[in-house]
Amino acid sequence: MVEIMVKHIVIVGGGAAGWLTAGILAAEFHQSNERSVAVTLVESPDVNTIGVGEGTWPTMRTTLKKIGISEAEFIKECSASFKQGSKFVGWKTGAVDDVYYHPFTLPKSESGVNISAAWLDSYSNFAYGDAVCIQGRVCEKNLAPKQITTPEYAGALNYGYHLDAGKFGVMLQSHCVAKLGVEHIVDHVGLVESGDDGSIAAVVHQKKWKNRW
Repeated sequence: MVEIMVKHIVIVGGGAAGWLTAGILAAEFHQSNERSVAVTLVESPDVNTIGVGEGTWPTMRTTLKKIGISEAEFIKECSASFKQGSKFVGWKTGAVDDVYYHPFTLPKSESGVNISAAWLDSYSNFAYGDAVCIQGRVCEKNLAPKQITTPEYAGALNYGYHLDAGKFGVMLQSHCVAKLGVEHIVDHVGLVESGDDGSIAAVVHQKKWKNRW
């Protein structure tokens, strides 16, 4: 089997998704000292990102920490707020009190006790989430999962974020280029070249493509 050494990774498309991909790859190569692997992101100068608000899973905290972004800076720059779970309203009957939370903090069982069975036997008059986790009540009181003195990316309860995806993309772009060495090309893709086996051999952006002919 012939071993192929990857020397250059090209990401087509920016926005939060493209720049997150670039950041994760570039950070991985920096941490493993594989600096011979270049990361380039090509994005169109004319196609704008949607820029809507987005919610994330708690795993976003690990991602941001890995690529070296300060949580305080991220919250400030991306108009972010904490997301502690999902609230389902009108799930069964549509009544005023017909709501339940799916919290991000998992219930814990002490001494191997089946907490679901215990809830059915003795506490089914409470919503399951409220019986096994405090997070729903914390949300109802508009409280955060952490204090301002809590270390970055740590919390008393598990959490993700709501954020402005447009601002997030801009922040990621700046961080990836300045701190992680990602090359940024603003141009249209003019040509995709195929290899002998049908795989993508090269992505040629428009300005470079025009200069070739």
